Amino acid sequence: MRVLDIAYKPKFSLHDEDPVSKAVSIMVEHRLEQIPVTTENDKYAGMLFSRKLVESHSGIKAKVKTLISATPVLNPDSDLMDSARTLILTGYRALPIVVDGMVMGVVSQKDIVISSDFHSGLAHEVMSGAIVIPEDENMANAITKMRRYHISRLPVIDSKRMLKGIIDNLDVIRITSAPQVSVRSKETKKPFGTKQVPVREVIRSTVSAALGSGLQELASLLKKSEEVVIVANAIPVGIVTPKDMIETMLPKKKGPTIHIAHAENDDVRKEIETVLTKFLNKVHAYTDIQYIIAYVDRHKKRKYSVRCRIVTSRGVISARSVAFDVSSAGKLLVQRLYRRVVSLHNQEISAKTHSAPGMTLGRPE
Repeated sequence: MRVLDIAYKPKFSLHDEDPVSKAVSIMVEHRLEQIPVTTENDKYAGMLFSRKLVESHSGIKAKVKTLISATPVLNPDSDLMDSARTLILTGYRALPIVVDGMVMGVVSQKDIVISSDFHSGLAHEVMSGAIVIPEDENMANAITKMRRYHISRLPVIDSKRMLKGIIDNLDVIRITSAPQVSVRSKETKKPFGTKQVPVREVIRSTVSAALGSGLQELASLLKKSEEVVIVANAIPVGIVTPKDMIETMLPKKKGPTIHIAHAENDDVRKEIETVLTKFLNKVHAYTDIQYIIAYVDRHKKRKYSVRCRIVTSRGVISARSVAFDVSSAGKLLVQRLYRRVVSLHNQEISAKTHSAPGMTLGRPE
């Protein structure tokens, strides 16, 4: 199947000279995670993503061209596997199909997932751990948590830790772009902002599934949602996004494979690949790693962050590091990964020892 066959024709587009306020209005009202941006002569200029709006400190009067991402483009005749790999390794949630500078359509990670077959695999094998926010918290805390963990959504829980719904980037944009309102009191005039907005007033419904759900079932659920929250007794234990699903479509070889995404150049890619290769050689006896994918991002003030997911037959192990140079970020990352792999290995040994017949605390009776 060609990628053009599953592409959607954008109902909205922006010119690079448009104000950010116009983009915010369209994206929030129609719940669009991305919009293609063109020049005055309708040539493709880049994509505007919701995450860029959340992370930016630009005002709504700024021009869209200050926030667009100059993405690669897809060939209309590319197959789904090649397109999935491009989306993952470039780190974008959607990419345009462009012919002679004109946008023919847009394909997202979600489009590929719901158009693909997943014959095997279970939710726990691909899900990330659920980072949640209580409904009684305010939106300022939610935004801080999303930025700290570099995530686009937060499952919302009640006082019993049960799933109530979800908030995401578009909800954040809707709150932060709203006009500031003054509330008069006898003593002071207080600004109304994210600290005064409780999460419960922003929460939306979401789709959930059991821990033992198959990947094909999750793909079907993603037709009506941007994520699936994995629950155990109604308590969030993980989350599966289209990105998690299409990671399973990356090329596989014998033994564990390493995939590096977002790297700004070959030197950065090789640096992270080298430290992860050494890490694999060190932990191969502890767990059966299928593949590793690392997302390397460069931020303001020249900081590097590396987010890494290790996929094993027993689940996902993840870690993140931040440093002023990519070498330090890589070394810190593998230190954290090593501790988590060894910790899980020791827990499994302990569980087997305690459950073995005729054994107590690992010693014969």
